[in-house]
Amino acid sequence: MSTHRRFARCSPLFALALLSSACAEDPGQDDDAGTTTSVGSDATASDDDVSTEADSDTATFDIPPETTACELFSQTCPENEKCVPYAMGGGSWDALKCVPITGDKAPGETCELTSIESGIDDCDGTSYCWDDSCREMCTGSANDPQCPPQTECMINGSSIIALCLPTCDPLLQNCAEGQGCVWSGTEFDCLESQGSIPVGETCEFLASCVTGGLCIDNEWLPGCEGDYCCSLYCALDAPDICDSVHPGTACLPFFEEGAAPPDLENTGFCGVF
Repeated sequence: MSTHRRFARCSPLFALALLSSACAEDPGQDDDAGTTTSVGSDATASDDDVSTEADSDTATFDIPPETTACELFSQTCPENEKCVPYAMGGGSWDALKCVPITGDKAPGETCELTSIESGIDDCDGTSYCWDDSCREMCTGSANDPQCPPQTECMINGSSIIALCLPTCDPLLQNCAEGQGCVWSGTEFDCLESQGSIPVGETCEFLASCVTGGLCIDNEWLPGCEGDYCCSLYCALDAPDICDSVHPGTACLPFFEEGAAPPDLENTGFCGVF
């Protein structure tokens, strides 16, 4: 069975306080995006109207007559079409439909989504345009999703979105150029990151901080003049660099005791108790 993660919306594994913006959209993503992996602290946008567990492997939706309903994991669309998420009601991904395969870009290549309402992109039949990159769609089922090595299946609560995202280490920032290692609420994923806000300055979303940084609640960072400010990841078993980066801080555990994923037990962040 492959490893996978569900969106743990507003229910973090680690010991940071939740940002109230953790249930808001990230303006750094497409304006239409309602279920993006972005923002600081538990670093996810909200699935306001979906549960955290799929009721079955196949979800059903009210589909307009001009569209064809489909099943995401088994790709039950006619030849030369693919099953993708789209915004049936407008504003956020809330249903699935078959759309024509109009491009041939492979997973990892830069892409363009025509619109969230159409669901049509220029990726190949195995992938979907997410965060300006073609991301391979998970196979298998909602209860046993499958992805290639070095990726994990990111699934929203109702299994409308199920994409294979590269995993990473926030201390190594081992993502491709132009991407940052970002906490999605359940894991660290490689996502487009164009942040430049330095440590100690006001921020709203995780990806708006400099590479290696994260956006945390002001109670964790002395001198923060906004609701949230940029901090920095640090290694718990290395010399503490935090006070030199932001006076008055120390390297604190990012995860609650026993909650860290394998190989991430050493992850910390600069802050105060």
